[in-house]
Amino acid sequence: MGIKNLMKFLTSKAPDCITPIEIQNLNGKTIAKDAYISLYQFLIATNFSKSNKTLSDPQGNPTAHLIGILNNTLTYAKNNIQVIWIFDGIAPNIKQGTLDKRNESRQKNYEMMQNAVKEDDVKNINKHAARSLYLTEESIRDAKMLLKYLGQRWVDADNEAEALCAQMCKSGVVDYAWSEDMDSLAFGAPKMLRGNKSLTEISLEKVLSSLQLTHNQFIDLCILLGCDYCPTIKGVGQVTAHELILKYKNLDSILEALSSNPTLNKKYTVPNEFPYKLAQDFFSQEINQNPINKFVVSPKDLEDFLVLQRAFSQAKVDKYIKSLLNYNPQ
Repeated sequence: MGIKNLMKFLTSKAPDCITPIEIQNLNGKTIAKDAYISLYQFLIATNFSKSNKTLSDPQGNPTAHLIGILNNTLTYAKNNIQVIWIFDGIAPNIKQGTLDKRNESRQKNYEMMQNAVKEDDVKNINKHAARSLYLTEESIRDAKMLLKYLGQRWVDADNEAEALCAQMCKSGVVDYAWSEDMDSLAFGAPKMLRGNKSLTEISLEKVLSSLQLTHNQFIDLCILLGCDYCPTIKGVGQVTAHELILKYKNLDSILEALSSNPTLNKKYTVPNEFPYKLAQDFFSQEINQNPINKFVVSPKDLEDFLVLQRAFSQAKVDKYIKSLLNYNPQ
């Protein structure tokens, strides 16, 4: 989820922090890219059939995400963009509640999709199939293997990929953190990118300036809006959350005001379990950067994997490799 409605809030309250950017304007830049979100996007962008299958090889192995990686890698090569793909590690304990809800939602959508299949309702088949998608270990393994043969760099994060993307951007290893999850800003990414064909650049410095917040206050705002690591305070929406932060300066003072003021206490309901300090600490922590896996383009391995193992067209793979080597001469 990232941060609930943060993009909508920034568009309304801090539009100057959001700038459309063309892919060619990233020439010469290095980017840390949230791999899991990208792979989900590649899968969801594929049309679903009645049998609830994405594009796959004869053995049933999904290939839509591989096509997405191929297309994106060629685009980056054409525009001289260096990308480091960041894969999620083990989810932090404080995210377990969110993961349980997602799994429950995924199961419900799978059941609704099955009902839609029985009724031959193509629209709802596609809708619920997309919402019941998940990445298998095999899909992730294939993605990493393909990236290796394409000469792309990737790294496993200890936990959240967007946290490592942000850390790499803060430390100057990359120029941008690229993710759809807006908590990249809460993790402190100075500059982030969102989108695929239409890209948007968001500046954290401009966010803080426009909202008149420090970064710690911005983290508190994100917690109030809704994040993956803590429930929200009932009755507090986007505008109210910002107003409360501006007035009381931090979450500690807000909670004190809510408990001591009968009017506020009646208006806003704090959950019995509200581990906001754990969320604050998680957003603020220094992230360990594991070694980056570096590779060179391997045409033979690429051909063997795509044609022999995943049943891609020989002619199309040959054409792709020729185009890729045009931009990545060996």
